[in-house]
Amino acid sequence: MFKIIYIISFLMSCLLFYLCNDMTQTLNINSEFGVVGGNGNPGLIPWIFLFPFFGFFVYGTFKYSTLTLTKLAKAKKIMIITGSSVLSFIILVNVYNQASELRKRIVEVSPSYTKESELSLLNFWSNSIFFNFFTFFLVILLTILFSAGIAMLKSSVPRAG
Repeated sequence: MFKIIYIISFLMSCLLFYLCNDMTQTLNINSEFGVVGGNGNPGLIPWIFLFPFFGFFVYGTFKYSTLTLTKLAKAKKIMIITGSSVLSFIILVNVYNQASELRKRIVEVSPSYTKESELSLLNFWSNSIFFNFFTFFLVILLTILFSAGIAMLKSSVPRAG
């Protein structure tokens, strides 16, 4: 039963990231009104309904990866920790750079903003940067990284008995 719920949660989490990405507002420049935007961030609405599935998906990924990684040798755990750390860092830097570039572009074209610091990195124009395949993969990588650390701790602690 846990596997079925996990698979459903995985699929719903994929749907969550797809919907958030798909609901990204385009940065339209209209000479009469300036930058055309919206009221709020519709890309965050799916989180209201699908967050429980996402939470269960992260929990299930942590559980399965911890069980798997506990059985591996220490050298393999270190390789997994190193690999997931490097890939996570690359994705994080890429996402931050994309969001910063978009923020600069918004400030250039919008009369509503005079400084980049007035505009948050997560806004309704940047959903596609924060909710895509790579950030979904980042969630999985960070979960595996955390579970590998837990597996390392479990294997280094002597068992009583």
